[in-house]
Amino acid sequence: MTFEHDFKQAGHYVGIVTVTDDLGNAWVSRFPFTVGLYTVMGMIEYILYAVGFAALCGFLWYLLGQRAQKTPAPAATASSN
Repeated sequence: MTFEHDFKQAGHYVGIVTVTDDLGNAWVSRFPFTVGLYTVMGMIEYILYAVGFAALCGFLWYLLGQRAQKTPAPAATASSN
């Protein structure tokens, strides 16, 4: 089953889904959601992903820099002729 609704205005809404089986048992699910509103709390997941990615890049950059400092430069060989 598919249900579609065109929300004309941005705002806070509540969805209610009721399911009934063949024996007459009913289950109700209620879930709040927003349409067309952008808040920091709504974007927190994306903000945390960006912060985590930046931290990972910085950590890898640090490790690669430390590794480059530990690698000795090849010694110059003196040849006598």
